[in-house]
Formats: sequence, C-alpha cells, structure tokens
Amino acid sequence: MKALFSLWLAATAAGFWAFSWRYAAPVVGPEGAAAPEQLPAAARALLHPEEPTVFLAWNPDCPCTQADEPHLQALMKQHPRAQWVILTPDATPAKLAAERGLKGAVRTGLTDELALWASPGALVATPQGEILYRGGVNAFRFCQNPSGQLLRLALEAAEEGSAPQAKEGPFYGCPFPGSRRALGA
Repeated sequence: MKALFSLWLAATAAGFWAFSWRYAAPVVGPEGAAAPEQLPAAARALLHPEEPTVFLAWNPDCPCTQADEPHLQALMKQHPRAQWVILTPDATPAKLAAERGLKGAVRTGLTDELALWASPGALVATPQGEILYRGGVNAFRFCQNPSGQLLRLALEAAEEGSAPQAKEGPFYGCPFPGSRRALGA
C-alpha cells in the first residue's frame, strides 16, 4: 500500500511539473519569421482615429489566457479610451468575450500578420499606425509584479504620448491555434 501511495504521489508531482513546465518557457515565432515594421492594411482599417488600439490575441481555451482574464478586464476598465480588437482563433462569438468581461470588437485572423504568436499576446498601435509594443501581456507568467505588466506600461505610455519602456516583450501562454507558430511553419 505504501508503494502504491508513493507511486501515486510521484505521478501527481510529475504531472504538475510537466503541466507547469509546458507554459514556463516563452513562445517564440516560427524560424525566419519577423515582426512587422508597419501594420498591414487589414489592421490599419481597425485603428481608432484618435486613441491607441490594442490588438489582443485571445484564445478562450488557453489556461494562461484564462488566468490573465482578470488582469485584462482591469486593463480595459483602466484604459477605456483605448480601442480593443480581440483576435480569436475561430469564430468565437463576441458574446463569449463579453461574458468573460472583455470589451472590444471580436475578429478572426491577423495574428500571423501582426506576429502575435501566443495567447495572450498584444500589439499596441497609435492612431497613425506606429507599433508601440508587441509581445505578451506580462514579462512573466503571472502579472503580480507591476514592473512586468508590459501591456499596462505600453498603454500608459501611449496615453501619455511617450514611448513605452519596451517595444518588444516575450510571449507566455499557448501558441495561437492556426497560426504559423502553432502549425510549426
């Protein structure tokens, strides 16, 4: 009985470690893929004429994205002037995003063109289409450290009319389904 309990305990610990490790390393783009210097035309058409626009790669099935939803909800409340465009992997109904407390236009596609390789990932652009920030919502897996809340810092800088501390950030989360990164291209 003791051996069975020890085996169960070891298997449980290994499972937790494997699950945690899966999301511990940053997600990188496909080999040879480069982040855009300028926004593609399809993204430019979605820009707010006077305020920053946030393109948010959001996969509702990703546990990392689900864990960040309260942080994203808070950001949307703290920055109501910003326009949010929620990019989903499929025809996720806008109702689901609204039920989860996310406000913004829900669209499919654009994640490859914007080099948003993981969910949650974000790109912040000025009304003129200048890319201020592209990367993960946070510099770490979780958003407890205020200095690592890269999306928040980029939004604050955009609203002040200044450059954010970081123009690029690491992506933590799940490879975005259907993207070149997720397909291994």
